[in-house]
Amino acid sequence: MILLGIDLETTGLDTSVCEVIEIGAVLWDTDSNQILRSYSTLVKSERPIPQEVSKLTGITPEMVDRFGTPWATVLTFLDRLQSECDYLVGHNVKNFDA
Repeated sequence: MILLGIDLETTGLDTSVCEVIEIGAVLWDTDSNQILRSYSTLVKSERPIPQEVSKLTGITPEMVDRFGTPWATVLTFLDRLQSECDYLVGHNVKNFDA
């Protein structure tokens, strides 16, 4: 079975207005117990990153400005990863990350 695990960091907790500022994803083969692909990137954001979020995550606006990947590029790669998995898993996916 192939699982895609995803974890997000965002600009806040209100899913109606916050934006993703970092994403990590791992495509995992449970049969061979191996990582097949992994992906991690900062994500460009139009919303400011509150100081409390930077304190919690270690992600600063300067980091996102300099090293962030455009969201459209991230989505293209994630779409490819999800097309290769049997199941999507993640921490707090049902209530937040989805």
